[in-house]
Amino acid sequence: MSKDFSQIVKNSIAFDINVVERLNKKAVQIDPRLFLFAYYQPKLLPKNSDARMCFYTAVLNMYGLLWDCGKIVQHQLFGLNHINHRPSTIQMLVYMNLKDCEKFFSIILNVRTCICHNNSDYLYFNQVKRYGCKQYLENTAGASITLYSYDESQWERICQDFLDRCKWFVSILDNFLDQILKETDPKRKNIIVKYWIYSISKWYQEDINLITHVLADRYKLKALTSIRNKNTIVTISEVIKWVYLSWKKRNPSLILANKKEYYLNYISSCQAKLSSILDAKDCPKPALPLEVLTKATADARMF
Repeated sequence: MSKDFSQIVKNSIAFDINVVERLNKKAVQIDPRLFLFAYYQPKLLPKNSDARMCFYTAVLNMYGLLWDCGKIVQHQLFGLNHINHRPSTIQMLVYMNLKDCEKFFSIILNVRTCICHNNSDYLYFNQVKRYGCKQYLENTAGASITLYSYDESQWERICQDFLDRCKWFVSILDNFLDQILKETDPKRKNIIVKYWIYSISKWYQEDINLITHVLADRYKLKALTSIRNKNTIVTISEVIKWVYLSWKKRNPSLILANKKEYYLNYISSCQAKLSSILDAKDCPKPALPLEVLTKATADARMF
């Protein structure tokens, strides 16, 4: 690269896990259960990468951070669609930045979709995302450009712009956390914490894959005590069958259509415990997905 991005990316949230850990430590100061992002593992930038590769990798990492690790940030706390669902105490802290945050999220979503998916123009919403991606690239580069163009100077401008946006977003999160830490009214602070905990619970309820990961770990441990090959990879089908047989046996009066229905019924029973787990004195601190859902699925140890 004619421009050295190696130093720039070191301190960017798009590549540096330490930035996320610092933000999470601030959240814990508000309440020991709180966090912003869970289990972030950014992809490393390959040596001698050009500006386009830097941009691609940064976008993919930010998508992973916001959609996989930080659903509560991208959705409940700073998502424009939740503007009418947040308590006013939270809304006052984020309102001024919601539209800019939504624009940032859209850039990530549109570019990532164009990089990672087929995106045939036959489908309407593919056209929308392709247009959004093209608009960002051309407005930033100041010239006609596609994801497959080779002008290094254009990609340097785009990459620098995106990293600047990432830095801006970190400043928004820092300011959000600092304002809460400075809050002197216990009632207002309690409202914020309650909504945040509710947002964590909502995430765990909506993403059943999180519970499936925990159940797969439990099933794997059980399999290690059997005659099965110790290196066997557990499949989702096996986990569903295991839960189905155990849950049906424990609930003989429960009549459902198939294995998947029994599995989902068991998951619903786990999700029903989330509020009490998150409110309990022995709630994991911070209340990260695997730690909380291990508690929610504790009865599966007897399956």
